[in-house]
This record gives sequence, C-alpha cells and structure tokens, in this order.
Amino acid sequence: ISETLELIHLHPQLSAAILQESCDLSCTPILGSIQADKPLFNKCGGQGGVETGFEWNAVMWMCLCKLVSIWVEIAYGIDLDGKPYARVLWADNLLLLSRSWEHLRTMAQSLTDMFRAHGNRWKKGSLEIMESFEVVCDDWLLSDGDTEFQVNGVCEMKLLGTLLDNVGST
Repeated sequence: ISETLELIHLHPQLSAAILQESCDLSCTPILGSIQADKPLFNKCGGQGGVETGFEWNAVMWMCLCKLVSIWVEIAYGIDLDGKPYARVLWADNLLLLSRSWEHLRTMAQSLTDMFRAHGNRWKKGSLEIMESFEVVCDDWLLSDGDTEFQVNGVCEMKLLGTLLDNVGST
C-alpha cells in the first residue's frame, strides 16, 4: 500500500495516516460463551475489494501502472478511435481487453505474476473469462508459482448491475 501511495504522489502525512489506521488492528472473537485470543490484523487490506475497496484498487492500480504501458507498446489490448485500451478498472472488477486469445492469456499471467510479487493472490473462484473471439466459454488456469487458479469461462457476467454477454446482445 505504501508503494502505491508514493506512486500516486499522495502527501506523506496522508500516506502515514492511512497506513497507521491500517496497522495493529485487533478484534475479540466470541463464540457463544467462549472468548478467543485477540488476533492482530496488520496486513493493510487483506480482505479484498468489497471490505477494503480503496486498498484493493490502489494495489491493483500500481500493478497495472507497471504493466499497461508495456502492453500498449507491444500492441496488446484494443484500439478505439485511435486510442489504445488494455484494461478497465471498475470498482473491484478488472477487465482485460485484448484482440487475441494469446495476448489475453499473456496479459492475465503477467498481471498475476506482478500481483503475486507484491504479496497478493487472487481469491479462488473469483476469476472469470468471457471470450468473444470465437464465442467459446472454456475454463483455463493461471499460476502464481505456488497455486493454480481456475479462470471460469462464462457466456454472461454481471458487472455492477449490468449484464454483459459474449455476443454483444445485452
């Protein structure tokens, strides 16, 4: 998180305040009449996009910043009205845009590698692919070196209340 805050040139006092509020947190789990030891929470946003949206997007933005210029330079992504697009970050949803299956797989794997290099990994079951290249909805795998993550092939996906399909009819 601190590297991301530095990358976006956030004032050092604001960065320090955000980091201080995210460290050395604790809770007291109580199950019925049993009280457990207080675990420390100091991973600065280990809950993902729903509970820690700002932190998730900050880390994702940093990882994408390091990759997108490379993707655009080697002509990955798509071109709309003469402007290149390789990704869309929408709340806690990330869309990778590509003209070919091979480029998409390379982009997804390089993002997985970058994400893992910063101490993060995908949540199992959260990855989906919707292809429109050949209207195929097949599953595939990504690896972060330790774990393989299944990317579920879907023909429809809902993004913030909008239903998208792979033939452009929604």
